[in-house]
Amino acid sequence: MAEPEDVIAEGALLATRAIRELWARGTAGATERPPGLEELRHRLELFVAAIFPGAPEIGTAEAPAPPSFLARLARRRSSHLHHR
Repeated sequence: MAEPEDVIAEGALLATRAIRELWARGTAGATERPPGLEELRHRLELFVAAIFPGAPEIGTAEAPAPPSFLARLARRRSSHLHHR
């Protein structure tokens, strides 16, 4: 079994390589989109499970809740308070 320091070092190496590739693609003018969560989910779950045994699955976040009445009221501007 790998030591925790080795797992972290390997993760940092992989992250560095991925960032370097993304940077190279961005500077080369490539129009490809970066990989999304669905494409990276399995790798992320393996990495997190190696560091934290028994970690829950990685999933997408829920959509934000709609603003409440008070939030909408607080964001509303009166026409006499701002000029165009």
